[in-house]
Amino acid sequence: MDIDDSRLQKQICWHCIGEEFLARELSSNGVDGTCDYCGGSELGISLLSLAVRVEEAFDEHMEKTSGNMNTYRRDRSSLPITEALQEYVGLEEAAASDLQKILEERHSDFDDAATGIESPFSVDSYYERKYEIPGGPWHELWREFEIELLQRARFLNTKALGILNRVFGELHSVQTDVGEPVIKQAGPNTSLTHLFRAREFAYAREMWKACDAPARALGPPPPSIARSWH
Repeated sequence: MDIDDSRLQKQICWHCIGEEFLARELSSNGVDGTCDYCGGSELGISLLSLAVRVEEAFDEHMEKTSGNMNTYRRDRSSLPITEALQEYVGLEEAAASDLQKILEERHSDFDDAATGIESPFSVDSYYERKYEIPGGPWHELWREFEIELLQRARFLNTKALGILNRVFGELHSVQTDVGEPVIKQAGPNTSLTHLFRAREFAYAREMWKACDAPARALGPPPPSIARSWH
């Protein structure tokens, strides 16, 4: 597939990248230019250079999943490539679409296409985070619980209940490093009578966007895009 040079020459500024660490780096070490997505004159990166970095990040942290997986699992953990770029790189739809096309073009192979093998970044591809085990056996146990509900039984069963008991059974007796219980009583006639829900924003522009449409930006996401932690 021929690569569209006009798309490769596009520039995106650090303000238009929601991924915190990349945006912070580009705000100091990016290339000066006019952003093709917001029109601002800011430090940023070319889409081609961004594509190279995304390839490396996806290879390390993401895995391609089957588009034929059942709807429940796909909606909960796996995203179409363009949505994955929006989610994990923090791009608006237009930039994510352009980036997806560049990635697809860079990885397209004529012989593979002739035999029906699609590019790993084709518009129909799905991705999810690779499972990592930073917390050792507890994370393994919780992963087992997720698989039990997602792939084997949609409703709570004896095995799933046993896992919950192993994870949370002694929680009432667990204490923090300073000797405080990890479970705190809240409600009327306690020291904690109010709870406030907060939403973190990496950039002011995201905060103001949410303030313009709080019902859409701050409310629960629709089931089709909700993640497992919601």
